[in-house]
Amino acid sequence: MAALSLGTMMQIGFRLITYRGEIEKLLPQISKAIEETVRLMPQVRELLIKIAPEFFGQAAAKEPKYDVAWVQRSLNALTNAGLVVDNDYGPLTKKAIEDFQTSLGLVVDGWAGAATCAAIDAELAKRRGA
Repeated sequence: MAALSLGTMMQIGFRLITYRGEIEKLLPQISKAIEETVRLMPQVRELLIKIAPEFFGQAAAKEPKYDVAWVQRSLNALTNAGLVVDNDYGPLTKKAIEDFQTSLGLVVDGWAGAATCAAIDAELAKRRGA
């Protein structure tokens, strides 16, 4: 994508201001669509692996496993979250992750992605005195 000139960026900015009302009306629908997309992603991924394992199966094998039990144990140690360590990503685990993200000023999305896992590691290291 080519760099935009200052003039072009200003024009886009003014258009955003002009259409602010329309944008604000759409935001709840956009937010719901994003939430639904995120919710369906694991099912879509599983289906793609079944349909075309030659394309998606190899990528899936190379990806690290999401270790929910580690997240649960870590949050129990760091925040006394009281989670049952069952490797099940349920609503209590999501809430504990959101609370942890909020406490550190991270993006609050309820997922223990790279930034959140790094923050968990850092907090555990502080506790160990490393």
